[in-house]
Amino acid sequence: MAILAIDTCLEQCSTSLLLPNGQIFEQCEDRAKGHAERLPLMVQQTLAKAGMAAKNLTKTVVTTGPGSFTGVRIGLAFARAMAIGQSFKLHGMTSFEALALSAPANATKIITLIDARRGQVYGQVFTRDDKGLAIPQTDPFVEDPEDAAKRLAPLLEKQDSCLLGSGVTLTFADKTTTKLFPNTAIMARHIQQIDEISSPNPFYLRPPDAKPKTPPMT
Repeated sequence: MAILAIDTCLEQCSTSLLLPNGQIFEQCEDRAKGHAERLPLMVQQTLAKAGMAAKNLTKTVVTTGPGSFTGVRIGLAFARAMAIGQSFKLHGMTSFEALALSAPANATKIITLIDARRGQVYGQVFTRDDKGLAIPQTDPFVEDPEDAAKRLAPLLEKQDSCLLGSGVTLTFADKTTTKLFPNTAIMARHIQQIDEISSPNPFYLRPPDAKPKTPPMT
């Protein structure tokens, strides 16, 4: 089973290819924009390094947001275009779920926080089931960091809690994390175990920052 994982929702452009023998080929670049120009080349290079053609893929998983409105659409459009041309399964995964997969094995309360810009953070809390999978405990939310901190502070009193994402330091000034963005290699390994396919539709928690200009009245 050959699986391609793609993430362009946040401030990275990342791809990973998991081969049937367990070998991983990865490319990841920090970038706030320019995903559309880099993603096709990165996927092409990743496949070439593995000596594999796109037609031999079994599954592709792509992050669906929340995140940059443009970044979300770029990743989804590219993954869908590949799926149309090739016969493989396409799976969508939210940025929250992708982040939660990076939590340490001993964490049973997983708090994901993403810098949403405009002085806000996106967030969602997960628990871990007996199979080690991340299960949503709350609905996703978008809030001011101060309100998010009040909401989440009681969970931090538990020793088995874990903070992940680019919104951690915005919400809790005394907390840090090295897990800022989704890890596509972990996403690929996770999807290897999943048979049920989640529809890859964009997931937004608020309208896009950029809005079309209203034409002047005549």
